[in-house]
Amino acid sequence: MNKLSRIFLILIFTSIVGAQSVTIMPYHLPIIYKDSGVRENSSLTGVYGAFQSDLNNKFELAFDYSDLNYISNFKIKQYDFTFAYTNESIPEWKFRAGGHYIISDDALTDQAYILFAGVGKYRFRSWDTSIDVYYSNYSDYLPSFGAIQFSPGFGLTFPFDKTQGIYIYSSADYIMLNKSILSTKRNYFSLQETLTYYNNRFSISAYALFGEQKFAVRQKGFLVYNVSDLMKNGYGISVTYSFTQNFFLKGGIEYDKFDEEAYGTSATSTKLIILAGFNF
Repeated sequence: MNKLSRIFLILIFTSIVGAQSVTIMPYHLPIIYKDSGVRENSSLTGVYGAFQSDLNNKFELAFDYSDLNYISNFKIKQYDFTFAYTNESIPEWKFRAGGHYIISDDALTDQAYILFAGVGKYRFRSWDTSIDVYYSNYSDYLPSFGAIQFSPGFGLTFPFDKTQGIYIYSSADYIMLNKSILSTKRNYFSLQETLTYYNNRFSISAYALFGEQKFAVRQKGFLVYNVSDLMKNGYGISVTYSFTQNFFLKGGIEYDKFDEEAYGTSATSTKLIILAGFNF
């Protein structure tokens, strides 16, 4: 067992011990590529866990396995580990920190890591605002480089009653690379708008992303694009249904447009989301 495995097991044990609330979500995402010069259909499979010892302390863990297929039967296997801790000891404030680590057959991004921290302020069933900062380190890349990403966001909740309403969330991502990768450009900016309708059993959410991203970190640190592609516009929709308080299912689809700058091609990816959730 290597050092990382031991650390991850310690984090799992520390998170579970004393947890009063546990959520486990296994998921599978088939990825369909179109017009790519190098990629073939691939997949990502993983499991996410959230553990709360009380209302003020939350631990999150995720393990992902990506099976990435390329032309000429070339394959890359990648493992992603994510850990995050959120503290809400101060009323209506959230403080969050964590890290993301990559083990990959791709020597350029193997052992890359991301550190992140954020702070948020909210008013229950009214509004929320936050800013997250991510530092990405790719020491084995050619050339080696680092990236800093600032991700502010603001959301408004419009409740119809105690069980249903609409939530609107606007966010931005500003990415700064300390070296140019495949182009002279080093700074990238994007905006994302998300609209969600929810009730006590059902929710539907849709988003649209505009702008450009490179080596982006998404989903609060749990999804890392450790490739040199220039990510462009994207959109997605998902539906979640709770059968009981302890079990729910989520399905969705996400579409991204990107440029494979290393090959001079433009392509799209479509991700299908299949997720099950268990609350204990």
